[in-house]
Amino acid sequence: MNIENELRDLIIQRYGTMLNFSNAVGIANSTLATMFKNNGLEKTSLTNAIKICDALGISVDALAVGKIIPVDKTKKTVHLEDVLRDMRLKFQNSNITLAGMPVIEEDKERLLFLMEAGTEMIRRSQS
Repeated sequence: MNIENELRDLIIQRYGTMLNFSNAVGIANSTLATMFKNNGLEKTSLTNAIKICDALGISVDALAVGKIIPVDKTKKTVHLEDVLRDMRLKFQNSNITLAGMPVIEEDKERLLFLMEAGTEMIRRSQS
């Protein structure tokens, strides 16, 4: 089953009809119909993708790669790229300690490298 069919099934399950969903999210029914024809989701606007995902409680990032993954609204979304960027800045501008002992520059770089390598492994496994 392709992503459009999975998404359509989820919409029908939650809203009964595509028209009900269209009215609920504020996307014209004709626009919605076009999105679900011939891989039209790939060409949809970001605004409409966000509306669809918000209404269904699914991840926009996951939908962009053809997956439907529920979003836990009780948890804040943290982007790993942002965490790595922030850590790099903190490491560059701070003295870092581990168990009260200073961490040398070489070990800071090693730690960042390992975190970035782990992130890349996760990214590849999700492709």
